Amino acid sequence: MRAWLTALPSAVPQALHEATRIARTVSDVHCLAACRSLERRLDSADKRPNTSEGRGLAAADLNSASPHDLLWDLERRREAGNDPLQSLFQPLYVAHARYRSSLFPPAPPPPKVGDPEHNKDEAAKAAKGERPDPVWDANWHAASAGIWDSIGIESLARVHEDLALELGDPLRPLWDLRLSILARRARRLAAQNRHDDALALLLTAVDTRAKRVDFGRREVRVWRDLVFEVEADRAARSGDAAGADRLSSYLSRDPAIQRIRTRFAIEVDDETEPVYTLLTKCATAHHLARLGLDEPSRLASLIALVQLRVTAAGEPARLEAERGLAELEEAWPALLALDTSEGSGCGGGTTRKGGGTEGELMTRAREAKAKLEISACLAQDDLLPPIIEVLDAVAQNHERLSLPALASRDYSLLASLCDHLGAGLHEIDGKGAEWLARADEYETRAAALVDELGRHERFGRERPETISRLETVLPVADLVVEAVETSVRV
Repeated sequence: MRAWLTALPSAVPQALHEATRIARTVSDVHCLAACRSLERRLDSADKRPNTSEGRGLAAADLNSASPHDLLWDLERRREAGNDPLQSLFQPLYVAHARYRSSLFPPAPPPPKVGDPEHNKDEAAKAAKGERPDPVWDANWHAASAGIWDSIGIESLARVHEDLALELGDPLRPLWDLRLSILARRARRLAAQNRHDDALALLLTAVDTRAKRVDFGRREVRVWRDLVFEVEADRAARSGDAAGADRLSSYLSRDPAIQRIRTRFAIEVDDETEPVYTLLTKCATAHHLARLGLDEPSRLASLIALVQLRVTAAGEPARLEAERGLAELEEAWPALLALDTSEGSGCGGGTTRKGGGTEGELMTRAREAKAKLEISACLAQDDLLPPIIEVLDAVAQNHERLSLPALASRDYSLLASLCDHLGAGLHEIDGKGAEWLARADEYETRAAALVDELGRHERFGRERPETISRLETVLPVADLVVEAVETSVRV
């Protein structure tokens, strides 16, 4: 679709307007609905500067817009990210109600004898009416899933995704819809450090010719990008920057595909900028996420914000640390709600009591809470042992989540704390020796992770495991692309 607009910027709209005019003339309601829906899709894919990206329908067009127009406009506004997420529910249900009302219009009043306008009114109603659309419900549930996924409530997102796939036409699947769902599910699995499951999900979606019905050139480019995005995320998590860069070079630069792939994220670990700059960025991100009802981003920015405020406060920072602890305690129920058994864009790691796993966002929250408690307890060494046990679990979970840089940072902090306790208890019943031994152990772990991270960076090349996976995945992706290209030519 994007290629059409680039190659024929004027011919496509002209042909579409002509088709719409003819459909209205002959009262072909099916063709008219398809033309209006295609017009909205072309508007969504058009990225030229003179388009009003991210803006909703004008007030004058809202009442006359078809349900399909409202749904495509809703998707464009959600992807642009300029509207609060809670404001998208009204157009979502307005579109649904308008579609249902078009299927069951109110009974017309009895015709008046001799009324010459009666036949004209009936003809106009026939031209504007809509018949049942087999893919409408699937599209509506896909749009609903996108909103709930952006808010961070994965359980409702999964329900709507399952309904969208179930209500789609099994003989002629709507690949725009299926790829949007595959993208969200693969991203969630990758965030849980389940990259093999994400890759299996993408490959099984197209593993037979029957599953690739209506799978065109644009769809195969989106699918191929999702495959390499999962592999690039795996390399980036393990600290293989060179491998991640090489895998990213296989990604398409098509802005329409980028819109499907990209999700808003906050960079909270950038140590190259001054603290006040990071503090401003996190405060702004937290404010915008709170207004937009984006819970994952709000909580991630809050975790960074409370730590940066302590850093900016200098020493002593007890009051600022206590303030941050109070804010984290207030946000703890929301963190637990997002940290579901299958992850909610947070990741999956340490197994919790009662089942499920602890995700990356919850692990970062526990790490921030422990650091704030260290700043708040001042010189009370008797409060440090339980904090050390929490940080030990956090560091191990960062390793399980394939985040070696964060795990190395935690182990270095643990070594410093154990050294402090060992020096203070050196003359008491040999306890100081135990803490010093633990400090040496943590220092060894941190050094091993740092060496592993720097081993390939020193030579500027990819890790062998990344190259091995690339040599396995690349031929498979190329075979699928070649099969689709051959079927399109035939």
